[in-house]
Amino acid sequence: GYKLHPMNPKELVIDEIEQKVIALIKTLRETGQSLQKIADVLTAQGYKPRGKNWHRQTIKNILNFTHSERFKHDQ
Repeated sequence: GYKLHPMNPKELVIDEIEQKVIALIKTLRETGQSLQKIADVLTAQGYKPRGKNWHRQTIKNILNFTHSERFKHDQ
C-alpha cells in the first residue's frame, strides 16, 4: 500500500502499516490459510481495511494485485 504524501498530494509514499498487512497476507496464504481465515486473522489482530470489513474478495484482490505488480517488475 501507498498513500498520498501529506505535503505533496501529487506524490505517493509507502504506507508502512499497509505494507505490513500485505506481508502478513502473503505469509498466511503461503502457509495454506484460506482467504476467509486471513480476513479473520486481520480482523482479530486489529488491522483496519480501507473499507468497512475484511472480506475474502478483498484478500484475493490484494494477492492478485501484488502478484501482478511483482510479475511486471520481474520482466
